[in-house]
Amino acid sequence: FSGYSLWLELAQVDIDDDGRGDLDRAMIDAADRHNLGGAIPSPHVTALYGIDTLGEEEMRRRFREDVRQALLDKAEMRRRSRE
Repeated sequence: FSGYSLWLELAQVDIDDDGRGDLDRAMIDAADRHNLGGAIPSPHVTALYGIDTLGEEEMRRRFREDVRQALLDKAEMRRRSRE
């Protein structure tokens, strides 16, 4: 694997004193229980991966601006369709 990825981090509840939420604790518990060698840094969904056609600055700009706006627009369309 190479290139950039866009992760969508999942909302968590019951944040403890260490800053870990319910999903963090579930992943750590599952990794420990099944001897998987450790959990991922943060529970997430990989939306895009392997993007290697752009430099770091352009990728950051696109994620901050273009991808963010596309996600907001789609969410707004879904909200309107439910009304």
